[in-house]
Amino acid sequence: VTVVDDARPVELADALPLSSERARKFAELHESIMLMPASLPRTAAGAIVAARAGAPASPPARARRPQRESDPEIALSSSHSAVRESLCAQVERTHANAMASDCPPCALLRTVNPNRVSANYTDPDQLAAVSDFWAQSSGQLEHFLLSRAVTASIGGASDMLVFVSHAWPSPDGFAGAAGLPLTYAQAKASELGNAVSDLRRTRADGAGGCQNVRLWIDKACVAQEPAAMRNVYLSYIQEFILLSDEMIALLPWTYFERIWCMFEWACFLAAKQPRYLHVACEFMLTHDSAPMYVRAIRDLSVEHAHCTVAADRLILVAMINSSFRSVAAFELFAKVTAVALLARTTAKQAGRSGVDEFAQTWVELAVELKQPRLAAALRAAECARWRAQSLVHASSWLPESTFRKTPTTAAAAAVPNALCLPGGGSTDSVGEGGCPGPSDARPRVVELWQRRSWRDAYLICVDRWFTGEIEPLLLEIKKRCVLPAERRPLAALELPDGAHSPTPAHFAEHSAQTLSPSPRRKSYASRFRRATPLTLALAGVDVS
Repeated sequence: VTVVDDARPVELADALPLSSERARKFAELHESIMLMPASLPRTAAGAIVAARAGAPASPPARARRPQRESDPEIALSSSHSAVRESLCAQVERTHANAMASDCPPCALLRTVNPNRVSANYTDPDQLAAVSDFWAQSSGQLEHFLLSRAVTASIGGASDMLVFVSHAWPSPDGFAGAAGLPLTYAQAKASELGNAVSDLRRTRADGAGGCQNVRLWIDKACVAQEPAAMRNVYLSYIQEFILLSDEMIALLPWTYFERIWCMFEWACFLAAKQPRYLHVACEFMLTHDSAPMYVRAIRDLSVEHAHCTVAADRLILVAMINSSFRSVAAFELFAKVTAVALLARTTAKQAGRSGVDEFAQTWVELAVELKQPRLAAALRAAECARWRAQSLVHASSWLPESTFRKTPTTAAAAAVPNALCLPGGGSTDSVGEGGCPGPSDARPRVVELWQRRSWRDAYLICVDRWFTGEIEPLLLEIKKRCVLPAERRPLAALELPDGAHSPTPAHFAEHSAQTLSPSPRRKSYASRFRRATPLTLALAGVDVS
């Protein structure tokens, strides 16, 4: 019989189908348990109950036999040890093969399927399954099993490699400041799921296409044990960032208090366009937490940033000095880009409310950072007007039942002209058949004819505002803070827009200062030609 808390036996007797005699015995047993000292062991408790009932005490329990190797708990422990030994052997083989290859970073590159680490917050089963991965603030060797080595066979024209940057420990006071009753682990899994879903929809290669998104996450793609192997993986962090197409930053308000997060943020933006960095903080950036974000950006400092391993700070500072004009330039670049990208995120959130006050916080911070042009560009956002126009135009879009891989003549006639779309007005964005054409290398509007949601139309307006008004200012600041390509190490080579991964040819052209855009890569195989000092020396390129 199990008695829960201090439930009264009379209530239990009334609720259970017990006879009066069994109810009386149950009440006596309950009273005996409630009066029993908590320190008494189970054997003593049984003796007391038996004595009160007038029955002889049960004989003392026999000593437990020694455990055997066939016992389930011993077998489970042995199995766990065997898995760890096998995993350690796999890590050592991977490391040895990578060091013997022409391109160690490419050989060490691993990816994770988003379904194994992300979930929709409306799916409690999947959310519970993936939250365990994010709940632990320290690395586990077993997480390495979630990732797979990148090979040419899994690459393709629709593949996208996304670098995921995140802060491991949960911020203090997260439960009260978060927008939903989610734990930090659940919020990270949900944020990542939303960001991946948006990428799949907005970064399609062709009509009706779908991106096969693969994630690089340090918790799963870096062998956490032994420490020497972990350090080898982390030494190639810049290479992993350069090999990525885009980046998702899971951004709590403590993100910019950690030097590793700051470095990943600035390193990606030093080599890629700002539009390819996606801030995921929908459940974290709320009215209550916004002041904490502002304070974290205002106080951003390499000197005072938290670093779990003291030796990592010296390595990261050296990497910063190799790519930026100074540590102060690095801090300014990180602050300004943080303001701009968080403003884009809050602009997307503002579509739900239909007001324009979202920008005031970031306008004030931009003025404080002595960036008046950025503040003016933030004031230019018209979220309320974009939302109203999106609601009007969404009803004229094609329903889901008419989706095609390529638009038919009838479908093309039903597509609204780009000039009348919210945020439109440029003939450069109109393609064949009246379909909106790409305005940049990877536009959100390339598949506009397929969309029917006002939310999608609103996001198009936000992206056009960001790429037209904000991004040019960030590129100017980037030129002032980031070292020119010819003065930076090859690991931090800045590629032209449209070139997603450096190759030996890129480095040879870089040495001659004749960089030219390369076509969009067709598979990960091209990334295996990634230049290293060894391959460059073999190719006759001066790496000094």
